[in-house]
Amino acid sequence: MNNESCIEECRLIILGLADAGKTSIREVIFEGKNPTPSNKEPKEHKISSKMIELAGKRIEIINARTIVTDDLFEDYETEIYSNVKAAVFVIDISDAANILQSKRVYDLTLEFFKQHNPEGLIYIFAHKTDLVTQDELKTIIETIKDQYQIKDGLNVEIFGTSIYNETIWLAMQKVISTIYPREEAKSETIKKLVEDYKLTFLTLSTSRGIILYSSPNIDRGFNYRKIKKEIVRALFPGFTYEFIILPYEKNTIFIKEIDENLILTIAFPDYRRHSTAKRYFREVSEKILNFFESDEMIEEIKEETISNLITFLKSKGFENIKELTSQFDQKCEVSCDVCGKQIKKSILDVALEYPEQLQKGIKVSMGFGDVSVEIYPTHECQDGPREIPILLDGNLEYRRYDDSRPI
Repeated sequence: MNNESCIEECRLIILGLADAGKTSIREVIFEGKNPTPSNKEPKEHKISSKMIELAGKRIEIINARTIVTDDLFEDYETEIYSNVKAAVFVIDISDAANILQSKRVYDLTLEFFKQHNPEGLIYIFAHKTDLVTQDELKTIIETIKDQYQIKDGLNVEIFGTSIYNETIWLAMQKVISTIYPREEAKSETIKKLVEDYKLTFLTLSTSRGIILYSSPNIDRGFNYRKIKKEIVRALFPGFTYEFIILPYEKNTIFIKEIDENLILTIAFPDYRRHSTAKRYFREVSEKILNFFESDEMIEEIKEETISNLITFLKSKGFENIKELTSQFDQKCEVSCDVCGKQIKKSILDVALEYPEQLQKGIKVSMGFGDVSVEIYPTHECQDGPREIPILLDGNLEYRRYDDSRPI
C-alpha cells in the first residue's frame, strides 16, 4: 500500500450541529476520556483535526461543526470532504428541533460528500439516546429514516448512540471496520497463527475494545481499560502484571497491552494446559510485535512533525536546537505514581500525540537566563488518561518534577 492510498483510507470526518456531541464522541472513543457533560462548543472553532495511531496506522479525525449558510459551507468543502473514507453525521435527538435543523445540513453534507467520495459511507448517529425512552427512540429512528430519505443503496446507515453505554462502541466499531486500512499480509499472518497454535480466536483491539484485526471475525473486543481498573481496585493501586487471564465460555482468555492503546487478546480452548497456553501466548505476543511496526506513512509523519517541532521550539526562544534534535527520539522512563505503569516516551513521541497543538504537550520556559523544555507524556491510567510532567533541562537531561495529573 503506498502512502497516498493509505492517507486516503485513514481520514474520518465527524459532522453535526454545535453541541450534537461530536467532540465527546471523539474524546471517549479515541482519546480514552471518561464520558462527561460538555460545555458549549466555541463558535469560532469550526474545524479541528487530531491524529490517532492504531496499530501502526494513523487515522486523521476531522471534527467539523457544520455551517448552516451555503457560502460558508462551500468555503470549507474541500478542506472537510477531500479523501474521506467515511463520514459520521451526529444528530442530538434529545430535542425534536435539532432533528429538523440537522436535516438541511445533512442534505448539504450528503451532496458534497458524494461529490468528493462517491463510494464513501455515511453513518448517522442518532445521539444522546440516554435522554429518551426506548419507545421514543424507535419513533425517532423511523422519523429520521423517513425525513432524511434513507433508502437501500445510498450507503447510509443509522445507529442510536450514547457515550454512556455500549451503543457508541458498537456503532464506532462498524465505522472503524470501514476505514481502518487492514493489510492483507497481517491478516493472513494472524489467521495462520490461529491455525498453527489451534486458538479459538485472536484479536488486536484498542484499549476500549474496538477490533482492528481478528481471526475469525469478531464484532467486539474486551474492554481492557475497564477490566484493568476492576482488577486494580480489587487488589491495590500500583499493582502491575504481565498479562490478564480470564475464563470465557469454554475458553481461557489471555489479554495483554503490547503497545500504547493496542491490546492482544487470545482465546485458548479449556482443554489446553495452562502452562502450555502461557508459553504459546508469549510466543504469539512476540510475533505480533515483530510485524506491527510503524509503516512508511508513520515515518513520513515523523519527519513532518520533527520539522514542526523545530519551528515551534525556535518560536519559543529555544536556541540549543542542534543538540536537542539529535535527542528527539531519546526516551525518558518514568513510572506513574497512581497505577505504577512504566512510561517510555521521547519529546518526539509527545509531539506526535499533539501534531497540530504542540503547546498542549510541550512547554518552553525561561528563567535566570536559562531556557528549559517541559514535556507531558500521557498514558491510560486506572481512572482515565493522565500526564506526567517531565523537565528537559539545559544539559538535555530528563528530570521528573511533579506527580502525574489527570487530563
